[in-house]
Amino acid sequence: MRYPTLKWMSDNVLASALPWSYVLGEWRELLDEVQALNGPGMSEEWSDVTCCAALWAYEKGILPGWFPLLPGFGLYAARKFTARRAVWARIFDHHGIAFNKRYLVGGGNYAKSRKVIGALGLAGCSQVDLAWLRTENLCVE
Repeated sequence: MRYPTLKWMSDNVLASALPWSYVLGEWRELLDEVQALNGPGMSEEWSDVTCCAALWAYEKGILPGWFPLLPGFGLYAARKFTARRAVWARIFDHHGIAFNKRYLVGGGNYAKSRKVIGALGLAGCSQVDLAWLRTENLCVE
């Protein structure tokens, strides 16, 4: 898919509807990058903000599902979020659990160990192999 639509992202990537607080969190991250004058960080966070805001607007019925995420307006983030699914499947497979996006209600950034612990916990896993996650450079915080 060249340009994923909002409906496709909602149906295939998101675990649940994004709350406005999530969009505000992405906005704060963008402001942090602006204050740091970090050009690459600003670009990435801009994409996160525009993608998440568009998804929020779609879920509220403001934007239509056919609306595509485009270069400069969420496409980078959409591709990043979509690519994370394969890594999540690998993490779940290592723990002997079938992956389902519904477990990612706490967020999809597997670099944050709290999100991995939360997702695996929702799937019924009580023993998270943090050493493996760090060895594989999956969890860095």
